Parts: sequence; structure tokens; C-alpha cells
Amino acid sequence: MKKGIYIKLPSGWIRVKTRIGYEIGDVVKRMRYRRVPILGLIGEGVEEEPIGDKIVGRLYISAYRITKYITRVLDERVSGLVIIKPITKETYELTLYDSTKNYLKKLEKIAEELNALKKKPIKTT
Repeated sequence: MKKGIYIKLPSGWIRVKTRIGYEIGDVVKRMRYRRVPILGLIGEGVEEEPIGDKIVGRLYISAYRITKYITRVLDERVSGLVIIKPITKETYELTLYDSTKNYLKKLEKIAEELNALKKKPIKTT
């Protein structure tokens, strides 16, 4: 499987290729004008589930900040296979394969900067 970021959706898997960013319009906020950046992701559908060889580690990311987190990870160079799956309505599980512990620490630092890092959720049945 190619290195990159893969996201599990209800309809299948998506490989995130790149991000786009542009500014649109001016927004008035307390009598000040400012430009509003819009961020989006570009991806492609993948037929089969991505499989890695060696798990380096796992992180749990807030669902509210997952898109912003992925765009920040794309700004850094992706090293290894990153698989993102929804665990609960509020939490996504990020699993890193075929990379180094230093890269996992870098991913964790990005999540902490965005205040997106969560603890492992307790599954209730």
C-alpha cells in the first residue's frame, strides 16, 4: 500500500492526496475586516482496506478538529501509512504504520497544538 493518509468512511476508504486553501471575501467582526481562509481536502476512493506491516502507535483525535488536523499533517511531509477510523461520534483513531517513533511524536505534537488530542475512549455496549 502507498504511503499516505487513508480515512474510513461509511461507504469505503479514501486516500487523501492534498489540501487546498484559499481566501474568500471579507468578514466584518466588531467593525474590523478580515480575510477568511477556507480549507479543503482532495482525495480519491480506494477499493480495498489499506494494510500496513508494523504498527508504530495510535493516537485519538477529536472529531471536531479532524479536518484541520489532517491539513496540518499534510503540511508536514507524510512518513509512513496513516489510517484514520471513527471510533465514536466524538473520536477518531489514528494508527501509524511503517514509520518512526519520532514521526509519531511529531503527529502527537500537532494534535496537542490544535487541542485535538483525546484519551482512548471507553467502549460501552
